[in-house]
Amino acid sequence: MKKLIIGSMFLLSACGISKEAFTTEAARTGCEKANECLTEAEMTDFLLDCDEVVADAEAAAEDAPECTYDAKAAATCLKDLDAATCGDNGALDFPSSCADVCVATETEDTEATE
Repeated sequence: MKKLIIGSMFLLSACGISKEAFTTEAARTGCEKANECLTEAEMTDFLLDCDEVVADAEAAAEDAPECTYDAKAAATCLKDLDAATCGDNGALDFPSSCADVCVATETEDTEATE
């Protein structure tokens, strides 16, 4: 399984990744990594259904505001997410590199309020 993930990450970074594929991959990887952070006692109450998480992320992405998508940053985010570890508080240390994937696009409404 790990070889499959690494292989697909290489292909995604070499070819670029679409915004839709990034959403799916980031949601699934993030969910699986977050589940790995749970203790046995927490699994009963907090174990995430990754298929549901992916479906929710894909639905949310459809309604999200416009942004400038960076495929190279997406590939970096996925690589960093795959290597992410659990923090001292038991939660997934989400990579800061993921903040650069989709930068909000300024609209007339946001420009008018500045």
